[in-house]
Amino acid sequence: MSKLRLCIYCLTSCEGCAVQALNSILEDESLLSRFEVHSHLLDTSEVLECDIALVEGAVITRHDEELLKKIRESTKMLVALGSCACLGGIPSYADVIGFREGMKVVYLSELDVEHIYEVKPLSSIVKVDMEIPGCPPQPQEIRKFLIYTLLGKKFKLPDSSVCQECRALGLPCLLKMGIPCLGPITRAGCGALCITRGNPCLGCRGVIEDATPELIKDVFMKNSLSLESLKDLVKIYLSKTSIGRLILKTY
Repeated sequence: MSKLRLCIYCLTSCEGCAVQALNSILEDESLLSRFEVHSHLLDTSEVLECDIALVEGAVITRHDEELLKKIRESTKMLVALGSCACLGGIPSYADVIGFREGMKVVYLSELDVEHIYEVKPLSSIVKVDMEIPGCPPQPQEIRKFLIYTLLGKKFKLPDSSVCQECRALGLPCLLKMGIPCLGPITRAGCGALCITRGNPCLGCRGVIEDATPELIKDVFMKNSLSLESLKDLVKIYLSKTSIGRLILKTY
């Protein structure tokens, strides 16, 4: 049986999602036997024809933009891998404080790189066939997507919230303890990983379909939490989403 060719590419990113994907495949012999894996990390320029392209990172430079378009032309299925690729991720915070100012905060000066002076998720540039969110994505979700693809089945992300995972695990509600948390609007699938360690949900998996600004606003106000604390959380991962933009603009 012929193998499917799978290529992993990195745009502007920390490469953590790419490493997670590689480990998820390399640790599963049944998957490794079905895929011909090519990883293109660091300063990627080579683009191969492939069946599936997993692309990590946000579009920030002209190189990112041009590379992404080449990848789209060369693959049958393009998958946005991780929060930066799906949502703009943490780099999008630069747009909140001003891109050039953000560059100075990180690099102390403006780099001699052709930037587009905005942080963009992949879907704003090309057609994306599937998104696997997370910072980084969960290994079991990456494996499940690949198995479904091999079987010719459509993979779907869960549309329940992290709050439901918390309740299923019997975890105390951080919101009721006066700790700002985005669990009510964030997509489940991580096993409430942050909350199990006593940290609030920051929304790295994106928002559920029926989430609204009013829903999370009401939850925060009911628990005597300020809307400024809500905005501060939204800025971390969700500033590029429609709900994030509404919250930052309205409240």
